[in-house]
Amino acid sequence: MKGDFTRDTFDPRKHYSGVRMQQGRVQLDADWNEQVDIAEYHAETTALDTLGPAGGPVGEAGFQIGIGAGANPPGDLTISPGRYYVDGMLCENDAATSLTVQPDLPGHTPIGGAGLYVVYLDVWQRHLSYLDDPSIREVALGGPDTATRAKTVWQVKTLPVTDPGVSASCGSTFAEWNGIVAPSSGRLRARARPPAASTDPCIVAASAGFRGLENQLYRVEIHQGGTFPPGTFPPGSPPTFKWSRENGSVAAEWLDQTSRVLKVSSSGRDSVLNFAPGQFIELIDDRRDLAGEPGHLAWIDLVDGQFLTIAGAVDRAQFPRNPRIRRWESPTPGAVAVTRPGTNDGYLPLEAGVEIRFDDGIYKNGDYWLIPARAVNGAIEWPLDGTNQPVALPPRGIVHHYSRLALVRFTAGGGGALAGTVVEDCRRLFPALTDVNGLFYLGGDGQQAVPNPTNLALLVPLSQPLRVGVANGLQNAHLRFTVTRGGGSLQATGASVEVVTDANGIAACAWELDSTTLIQQVEANLIDTAGKTVHLPIRFTASLSRADQVAYNPAACANLAGLVTVQAALDRLCQLVADEPGFRVRRITAANTDLANDSDVSIARLETGITADCSENVDPQSASRPTCFVTVDVPEVSATVPAAGNAIPQILGADVTVSGSSIKWTPIASTQTWLKRQLPAIIGQQPGRRVLAHFTLRGSFIWAKDRPDLLLDGDVFGRPAGTRTDIRFHSGDRRRGGDLDMWFWLTIP
Repeated sequence: MKGDFTRDTFDPRKHYSGVRMQQGRVQLDADWNEQVDIAEYHAETTALDTLGPAGGPVGEAGFQIGIGAGANPPGDLTISPGRYYVDGMLCENDAATSLTVQPDLPGHTPIGGAGLYVVYLDVWQRHLSYLDDPSIREVALGGPDTATRAKTVWQVKTLPVTDPGVSASCGSTFAEWNGIVAPSSGRLRARARPPAASTDPCIVAASAGFRGLENQLYRVEIHQGGTFPPGTFPPGSPPTFKWSRENGSVAAEWLDQTSRVLKVSSSGRDSVLNFAPGQFIELIDDRRDLAGEPGHLAWIDLVDGQFLTIAGAVDRAQFPRNPRIRRWESPTPGAVAVTRPGTNDGYLPLEAGVEIRFDDGIYKNGDYWLIPARAVNGAIEWPLDGTNQPVALPPRGIVHHYSRLALVRFTAGGGGALAGTVVEDCRRLFPALTDVNGLFYLGGDGQQAVPNPTNLALLVPLSQPLRVGVANGLQNAHLRFTVTRGGGSLQATGASVEVVTDANGIAACAWELDSTTLIQQVEANLIDTAGKTVHLPIRFTASLSRADQVAYNPAACANLAGLVTVQAALDRLCQLVADEPGFRVRRITAANTDLANDSDVSIARLETGITADCSENVDPQSASRPTCFVTVDVPEVSATVPAAGNAIPQILGADVTVSGSSIKWTPIASTQTWLKRQLPAIIGQQPGRRVLAHFTLRGSFIWAKDRPDLLLDGDVFGRPAGTRTDIRFHSGDRRRGGDLDMWFWLTIP
């Protein structure tokens, strides 16, 4: 914004929410401009977060693109009136218009060739002073220059893109589009001239710092875009720049012209803010401003009141809309090529110690940076990095925001005429919040019910109702639930029922399934007072839980080969299963007393051994250390694992002997030594001063004497016994070969 400002202080990273006036203080333009920027930032961010990158209100959305007809020239496009938001910025088209006569992009040419085109909005903020809009001045005050304005400019533009054919859509990726929307990558650094190196720390060079006598707001602006170092945009040409110590605010109306003499509205307010010989000016008008084109630069040879004589010829007819002149500062006529000298750290001097440095990148027309310089401390305001060096900053503007409006295709017709069609409308539309009556699924889908196989005429109720909700918590909204598959019933009244939402906007409906249709369905619709559906439906599905419909793979079971359902497998198993009796364990003792499951057992008692009394004489060959053993869960203790951490099962060495129907486990000498000397220390470190132990009999490998087909059925089952878990004896579940596994806790006094 080329205004007479002190500085631009808004920074969204500071998260300021407002500016507060204090009594008896100096009023500064920067404070109130920052308040405007804060409010604008919050409003645009809120709209962006709410509406997304782009969108228009249903019924009031504008910028619908159509193919021109009638009085429109061939290749023209129509633009509908209405509102549209781009990155939170409100764009308003007050009346129907077209591509070639739109208000903020005059003179846009119609589409002139066949091909696929992206039609898009380019939205940006334009700064206006009384030179741009005379109505800003207050006539009653004699017309002084007061405040300026910021205007949201929208421009509908077209971009020819590579045509992918029938797959072309608004979501297609186009390299040409990516080039348009890519922001400038160029960066600028600024500093006040550093002091020259000196061996005397008490001497500061007189040329160091900002040496101006007044505060200034320097503006560095790209005149003609390009790539630095010189690249392909434009071919072989580096970007150029111009600068102003007054933020480019010294300007005047260009009233008339005679040859090289320009008549202007004023030659300046004073000797500082005036036009003078040896200065160079930019000749501009609204057309160039709106098109993003640079103005014509000219050198002032002579100033005589309102008349400026310039070097070189210029035609005012080339500036048809509100022609103006603007002053820039430069030691040489015209814009300066962007360079980076090999000396002075690559910095270019402007004046009074202010220096700038351009980084590599792409610079676009109108990119600008602001450099506040202050005489009171001889410094400029520019952020520094951790090494106290100037930060490379992107341009402050002009920030362009883009949104696709439509995809159109033009084809060549007879006589060179063009025929156009709109491939797709790319606009996103949104309803008002009060018009959003959304219907949402809340629960009840995917349930199963078990039918009565002896009476298939019975209906089977589902355990949970079908539940939907209406957005905004609307009360008394009407929902119609309808059975669309199967012979079930709703609310026990029939295949269709209407339900009204409660105070929370929720409607619930009970559903009973028929007993024969495997997959059944209900549809819920939001309806208006006339019974008309006003929203997309929600569908609920339920199924019967039947074993004959559940797949079974018999690959791992030869006895069930050829069967493919759970029902068939169960029927076959029913024929195969028979009792396989085994002998059982009647009692477990230690030190001649019952060894209770989940009880505390002293180490001394374990040393006497454990005896299992069985219902049959046991074959001594089958009872051995592998089939009868005791394990102790020894806690794993290390620098990283606490004493109560992981446990490592340790099998205790023991002798296993058989006497008739008794199996006795007796610890060997080394085990008894370990039990007496090492285990107490381990137990002492544990919470509760105890560790877990197990007594196990492998029933699948222990058989009765003289009857190897009669195996030990050692399965035992738990039951509550106060604070511990007891087990039932005799063991057994009428199947041979079950293991007996019980546990107890080893303790020390």
